[in-house]
Amino acid sequence: MSEPIAAASSRPARSRPTIGSLEIGRFVAASVVVIDHLLSDIGRHSAVAGTSILGGLAFPGAIAVQFFFVLSGFVMMTAHHADFGRAAALPRFWWRRICRIYPAYWITLLIPIHYLYAFLTPSYLANLVSLWPVDVVEYNPPAWTLRYEVAFYLVFGLCLLPKVGRPLLALWVAAVCWVWCPPALLSQVGLVPPAALTRFATHAASRFLAPFEFYFFAGLLGGWIVVARPVGRWAAFGALTVGVAALAAMLPATHWGHDFGSPAMAVPGGLAFAAVILGLAVLERHGVLRFGRMAKRLGAMSYPLYILHAPLLLIVTVHTKGRTYGLPTLYVVALLGLVSIYALSAIFAFGIDQPIQRLLRRLSAPTRRRSIVPVIVGDER
Repeated sequence: MSEPIAAASSRPARSRPTIGSLEIGRFVAASVVVIDHLLSDIGRHSAVAGTSILGGLAFPGAIAVQFFFVLSGFVMMTAHHADFGRAAALPRFWWRRICRIYPAYWITLLIPIHYLYAFLTPSYLANLVSLWPVDVVEYNPPAWTLRYEVAFYLVFGLCLLPKVGRPLLALWVAAVCWVWCPPALLSQVGLVPPAALTRFATHAASRFLAPFEFYFFAGLLGGWIVVARPVGRWAAFGALTVGVAALAAMLPATHWGHDFGSPAMAVPGGLAFAAVILGLAVLERHGVLRFGRMAKRLGAMSYPLYILHAPLLLIVTVHTKGRTYGLPTLYVVALLGLVSIYALSAIFAFGIDQPIQRLLRRLSAPTRRRSIVPVIVGDER
């Protein structure tokens, strides 16, 4: 367990080892978003204006989304590092992404459509169903992050193409940096703000050239370090320590994790999260950290929990509209609501989502090629 990950990757991997700390981190991040939305919804039913449970405490949902984006980049690089330069890998990559994101999303989308179908038009429904990276009022509010995920997967898939893939990745990173680089810094290196590219990024490519891409890029960098360089346990511990310290130092600038801060904050924030993720992954691969099967189960619940909770809250909102409760009752409602969301998400995850994923993996199994690079996080979520 003490050998570097890069050395271990030289041998064929017959299994897909799960990094439990990252699966738990995924579950915790999803839970932060769920609790934040739950408390906000329950606060609207307070019988006394300005009074809410936990004193109106809000959970830092923004920092959870940042973690998700960085983890996505990290997982994609560790899972598909060996696919760069292989045109045949592109269809399988996009198919796996479609299978992972869309079935659960489509099923959960049925709930808000049931209540809000009167507002649908064919083009609006197409935007909702496709998750195409455009601006749209979401029927399932957390889906706004999925549009950034889809944009990332579309371009990253093209980056796997032979000859043009790596230059495209470099060009993509350079374009995002150019658009969002502070003008003062651009002038120091002899560049001017890219007016045409900025207009394009603001409208047609708002999801492809957004500041959120810095989080994905940071994850790609962290994943590349893990698969391409031997990382010892002390280096991993150092990365973890520096990452945690940097995130703590940036908390005041993001209102303690409640917003994303300025676009410039995405670069150090993304790198700090990447350092934390890299450190945890390497330490666990070295055996310094150990987690049981429960970590994998929690990781499997994270996406269903994230994408299902808002439709469930919509059901409650519709059927309790106008009702108010005293503070003790609000605490009971919050507890029952949270337990119900977790229970229904677990049923959805293991009774619906996981069986669908297994079926889709079997359907795509004949085209699957054994990779020599071990997948760092479970099933590439």
